[in-house]
Amino acid sequence: MANIIYLSVKDSVPATGYWDHALLKDLLKDIGDSDRTVIVIPGKNQCDEASVAKINKEISHYKKILVFIVSDEQGNFNVEDLDHPDKIVYSQCGNGGFMVPLGYTLETRKILKEIGLPTKEMDWFFAGQITHSRRELMAEQLRKMDNGNLIETKGFTLGLSQQDYLEQMSEARVVPCPSGAVSVDSFRLYEALEAGCVPIADSISPLKSSNDHYWVKMFGDLGFPTIANYDELPNLIKKSATWHNFGNKASAWWINKKHQFREQFKRDLGIAKEEIVAVVPVSPIKSHPKTHILEETIASIRTHLDCPILLTFDGVRSEQKDKEADYHEFMRRMIWKCNFEYKDVLPIIFDKHNHQSGMMRTVLNNTDIPMILYVEQDTPLTPDVSIDWEKCKKDIKSGKANIIRFHFEASIPMVHNYLMVGEPEDGLQKTVQWSQRPHLASREIYKIIMGLFSDDSNCFIEDYMHGVIQSIWDEQGIKGWDKYKLFIYHPDGSIKRSYNLDGREGEKKFVEEQKW
Repeated sequence: MANIIYLSVKDSVPATGYWDHALLKDLLKDIGDSDRTVIVIPGKNQCDEASVAKINKEISHYKKILVFIVSDEQGNFNVEDLDHPDKIVYSQCGNGGFMVPLGYTLETRKILKEIGLPTKEMDWFFAGQITHSRRELMAEQLRKMDNGNLIETKGFTLGLSQQDYLEQMSEARVVPCPSGAVSVDSFRLYEALEAGCVPIADSISPLKSSNDHYWVKMFGDLGFPTIANYDELPNLIKKSATWHNFGNKASAWWINKKHQFREQFKRDLGIAKEEIVAVVPVSPIKSHPKTHILEETIASIRTHLDCPILLTFDGVRSEQKDKEADYHEFMRRMIWKCNFEYKDVLPIIFDKHNHQSGMMRTVLNNTDIPMILYVEQDTPLTPDVSIDWEKCKKDIKSGKANIIRFHFEASIPMVHNYLMVGEPEDGLQKTVQWSQRPHLASREIYKIIMGLFSDDSNCFIEDYMHGVIQSIWDEQGIKGWDKYKLFIYHPDGSIKRSYNLDGREGEKKFVEEQKW
């Protein structure tokens, strides 16, 4: 693992144990091997000239460093004073270098996981001191509001216990997060995100008179609302609490942002990116809000690969509005699992119905991972039969294959023999039979495939591609096959490597109004 050092050059300054170390430690955990040393420095009380000189002496022992300046809301530590020829620097609260979130407190995730999935019975919750103008403006509005809980405490950590605080917060849909004394950032905002709440972030600190765009600088796109005028707070809470999918979207956004920060740190450390990303399209089915089908599919992928898994939650088509409430509850349960039970399982939520083609286009625009394992939500890989993934990756990277399907029967049915090209060779069977059942494909071939669809396509990928593949075979023979290089994984013995959980359970497949 990368060498991580928590650095203090003063006996009076602990090197670690601060609240604002919790997120950073989670993001750096088991991050991989690197020749760049990670150095975490509490900055507030080590900013004097003598301390900085000692810090520079310490960091000179390492050839390449990745530095995090933490515990320094006031920005006392000048990152420009760090003297090193090969350094990458981050700081909390926007105090120099690249920005990194303040994060949640030390026991937050442990307590919330023990609490479990909340029922969300309150519209809003705030517990804390009313110590400056921004908090006073917020409290003035909250005192007038119903279906929430305002607890005004007498001092820092003098209110509820952390357990009670997080239990009550987790039952709220919305959590106002007024500015800290100096920075608009606060532990409360990340505690709210971890608790599945929609935080309303302050865009003005009590020391500033205008929006400094802090949140956009930190995150780019935002998964939560911000507020400058607290007169707007009641309407903003009402809107956030009643928009049926806003809480799911905020939680999914946060899970992905944590992943993005971790991936950025891996790039900084020179750690190679993943070679495969699994994509699992998800849409309403009869079993929702139960999660067992998707859980089984995720587990099947995990028995084979430790790669990132993207859960693409489609919007609800008009014909399935009767399933919308159950679908959103199912989504809420799965997103909680993504945050507390799974590793690198990333939910992506679509506001409107995009279908497989629209969701895949978005995935391709937002990943640079070179290979895609496509697994529909109810078609798991067989967990107890091996797949030679190294061979599959080698065949795709070499250009021998573009797509390798994992078959759902032990052998090729006789009625499908006419769709096979030649005989199996080297564990692969050439085919002109497209299927959206599990398959591994290069990102590049999927870019070519999705280029065949219109920009506003809204369809099952298979319903279009099976015709494309067979037509080019009929017209051009082996030259046509060679354009897509489609194979079935075909080792000796049984070739069954996937199965079907039948999520539709006999319900209608909506095909009439598909757009290619």
